[in-house]
Amino acid sequence: MAFKIIETQEQFDEAIKERLERESKKYEGYMSPSDVAKLQDDYKKQLEDATKSTSDYTKQIEDLNKSILEKDSKIANYETNSVKMRVALTNGLPYEMASRLNGTTEEEIQADAEKLVKLFNVNNQGLINKAPQASTNKANAEDGVTKFFKEMNP
Repeated sequence: MAFKIIETQEQFDEAIKERLERESKKYEGYMSPSDVAKLQDDYKKQLEDATKSTSDYTKQIEDLNKSILEKDSKIANYETNSVKMRVALTNGLPYEMASRLNGTTEEEIQADAEKLVKLFNVNNQGLINKAPQASTNKANAEDGVTKFFKEMNP
């Protein structure tokens, strides 16, 4: 193989053409550093957008959960008040006493209503029996006082 002198650019290009093709095939499928930087910037932007939307959705979910808890609390309060009203009326307590009943379950509220009935001596018509009136008859009153003192001094 004899050495050939290259005198023109075309001859030089022809001489290294095969080597350049082989070298370009070697890096086929790879990206240039500028393409990698551009792709990395695109991914960072997509990640920032996804993070922002995720935090927005998380806040919305927290707000919805808070709203649900508030509504559940109101519903439970209404149900408890309904049970108190029903228990009070079935036990003959006045309407105003229903809010005074304590307890979280129907059984606890019923037990409290029964205690109030015993305490206030409620009759079957839902009326509170009044304490017996003092006797206006002087003879009976004196007999009661005299009897009391007699029992104290044997």
